Amino acid sequence: HPKDTLVILDLTTGEMEKMERVQSYQMPSEAANFFVYQHHTPLPLEPDTTEEVGEKLDEDSTAVEKLEDPSERPGYELVVRSFNGDTEHRILQTADYELVDFGAYTYFMRGTEDTLHDDGLYVVENESGLVTMIDTSSEEIESFVPDADGKRLLYLATQDSSEADIQFFSAYLYEPGKEAKLLADTTTKGLADGWMLSTSGSPKWMEDGRFLFLEVAPRPKIYEEDSTKLDDEKVSVDVWSWTDPDIQPYQKENAGQAKNKSYTARYSFRENRLIMIENKSIPDVYINLESEHAIAMGDADDKYRAMRSYAYPWLTDYYMVDLRTGERILSAEAVGFGAD
Repeated sequence: HPKDTLVILDLTTGEMEKMERVQSYQMPSEAANFFVYQHHTPLPLEPDTTEEVGEKLDEDSTAVEKLEDPSERPGYELVVRSFNGDTEHRILQTADYELVDFGAYTYFMRGTEDTLHDDGLYVVENESGLVTMIDTSSEEIESFVPDADGKRLLYLATQDSSEADIQFFSAYLYEPGKEAKLLADTTTKGLADGWMLSTSGSPKWMEDGRFLFLEVAPRPKIYEEDSTKLDDEKVSVDVWSWTDPDIQPYQKENAGQAKNKSYTARYSFRENRLIMIENKSIPDVYINLESEHAIAMGDADDKYRAMRSYAYPWLTDYYMVDLRTGERILSAEAVGFGAD
């Protein structure tokens, strides 16, 4: 099955340059200097049918070494290059990557199986090709998100194994030229008891860098498994009450979404604390990351949900939410067909 080809077309001359077997690419939204792309896994080597490699000896009685098959290497080749082709850097064994909006840096994950490079999070300076290690000690890294100019990177990391009942993630801030520092965890002010940072949603920066938003959620409940009975002896039941806001089929249909629900909080660099933007009373706040203002609109419909089985239109309350303080003001009540 043929893989995609990336084409660069010079609109002034009509000349085309092609890069084969490209699985993804990114271009900066605010600059026209560098772009990055990632290759598919290389094709396997053609089998050597002329001799049994590794067993035939040469004239010096030295075993002929078997060539390394590039298709067996972990990860993918990442290419950072200028649009004019004068500068190009190739990095092997990469996974996820992120080119910053202004094109100065590319952050990437590396997955390796050798001793020369460690698994973890790295950054490359696109102009010089200098690669810097950010974090290779964490058990798992999630959601690395640079701000627009790439001079601040927020990422989530944990020391807990994926086999743990609960993985507790912490938020770290990295700035080029400095060590990554802990920004927030379960002990951070503003985070309610029994809550934790969540990976269900990705952290976000405002376009102008003013605000950083993290996702938080209640810690999942862990129930001890009954080991005294066989699986076919255990009884599974659905529990529902007529006082529940949603009918039982709707609850079952949306159980996964409800289980993974997270809530947005703003991290205050000045106060080193979290300020809740969403909560269980107002679970959905819509933030325009490109806005110059500090107000967002949120909605809540919990008190009307029980009416959905017999009344239409479904009703919703709308709030204005101050992103600086988390203050919420009811602006429209019992609206039936949405708000603009």
